Amino acid sequence: MEANFAPTYAPTLPVTTDADVRARREKEGRCADCGAQTHEVKRLGFRGKRREKIPLDVEGEVRRGRCLRCHPIRIDAVAMPVAMPVATATPPQPLGFPSARPITVVVGTRSKIKVGAVTEALSSSCPGGRIDVRGVDSSSGVPSQPRGRDETRRGAANRALGARRAAPAADLWIGIQNGVYENASGVIVDASCLVCYRADDYKLGKGEEGSVCFWSDELEVPTDGSMRPGPNGEWSYLKDPHAVLTGGARPRHKFISDAICQALEHGNLILPGRSLDRHNLTLMEGCTHVGLKHAV
Repeated sequence: MEANFAPTYAPTLPVTTDADVRARREKEGRCADCGAQTHEVKRLGFRGKRREKIPLDVEGEVRRGRCLRCHPIRIDAVAMPVAMPVATATPPQPLGFPSARPITVVVGTRSKIKVGAVTEALSSSCPGGRIDVRGVDSSSGVPSQPRGRDETRRGAANRALGARRAAPAADLWIGIQNGVYENASGVIVDASCLVCYRADDYKLGKGEEGSVCFWSDELEVPTDGSMRPGPNGEWSYLKDPHAVLTGGARPRHKFISDAICQALEHGNLILPGRSLDRHNLTLMEGCTHVGLKHAV
């Protein structure tokens, strides 16, 4: 007599994709490519539901949250000054400042936080350079609370172009716009988008196609109702919710100034007067040198 055996089934195990691994690493503050720790993740708020990622600096491994193993900084991306004859040699100029003439930077907002962040970043990145930063009124052309990266980027571009119209003789125009969007990990975050135009690009005929667009670090937006919204649909009624959510450790202006410092350091943002070919530089994540019609 043949024995009857009930069929057995192996349990179905969840399939982990490469995208899942990358998303989990980013959520844990690690490099999505190799898993090295690039950010310190702090849990904030009630029961630690909110997370704040703080960029790390590890000698030879991580620079301001950038994994140097997977995204090295090209040494040849920095132009070296051409040697001058001894008879006509002049003292070397600070990086990014080709002459004694001050560089005029116009920011498309009168926000003290944003104008102060630009001033702090350029002063710290180029010590000794003469620079004049001022803010002007400039419309974003988007709602008071932009939603999505496209709308946020469009607001920053409009502010930069408005700054150029208000001060056409300036050397650099910067538009800064904060927006809310869902990141790759499915978390609702706030981040600043910065769009920059250089007078040098207009002189070369590049115009808006020579624009630079990059983003600040993200701040997780509380969705538990603990933050009172603003009168015009803003996710917070506070001018600087970043300072509150990080316990004063990292106010909003630090998010913006850190983004500018990284863009300068990695060669993504070249100050006026520099003649580097930006299309041959290594780009950091989230940065682009293409026109706004093609920006990502």
